[in-house]
Amino acid sequence: RLSRCADDEYAGVVLDLSAVPVDSDALPLVMVAAAGWFQQLMACPGPQRVQILDEAWALLGNRHTAGYLQTCFKLGRTYGVANLCITHRASDLVAQADDGSATSKLAAGLLADSATKIILRQSPDQIDAAVDHFGLTDPEAAIVGQLARGRALWKLGGRSAVVQHILGPSEEAICDTDARMDGRAPVDGAEAA
Repeated sequence: RLSRCADDEYAGVVLDLSAVPVDSDALPLVMVAAAGWFQQLMACPGPQRVQILDEAWALLGNRHTAGYLQTCFKLGRTYGVANLCITHRASDLVAQADDGSATSKLAAGLLADSATKIILRQSPDQIDAAVDHFGLTDPEAAIVGQLARGRALWKLGGRSAVVQHILGPSEEAICDTDARMDGRAPVDGAEAA
C-alpha cells in the first residue's frame, strides 16, 4: 500500500508492505521493486528529506535491497537525505547473514557509518550484542539494560547521553504501537503509520 500525506508543513510517502507475507516468495520481489523506486526518488533534486526504514533488518535479507540500504547511507549527504533505520535489537541486523559474509560485513558497515545511535532498553540476553555492535562501555551496557520506557542512550560520535523522549500530541498517534497488542483501536491516525 502506498500512501501520500500532505498538509501545510509536511509531505510524505508511506510504503506499507505489511500485506505481503514475510515468508512469501513475493516479498523479496516487492522489496527490490520498492527499493529501486525509492532510490530513484531519493536521487531526484529537491528539499532535504528524511527516510525512515522500520524493520530495517528485512532489507538485509536480499543483496539488492541490502545494496539499496548501503547506497542510502553512503550517498545520504549527496541526496540531502537523513536515514533512520529502526530495528528491535542490534542482533537483528546481523542475523540476516552468516558471519563473514558480504551482507554481514555490510550490516557492520552500516552501524559504523551511523553518526547517531539511539538505543532503547535492551533485554538481558541482548546486552552482549548491543555492546559488540554499538561499542558500548560497561556503564553504558548497564544503562541500556535498565532504561525506563521513553528513555534512550544516545551515542553521538564519541559522546553519550541518556535522553527522555517526550511526545507531542500529534506524535502520539504514530508512536502508539501497543494498541493492537492491548486489543484497543489505534489512536486516530496510528493505523496509517
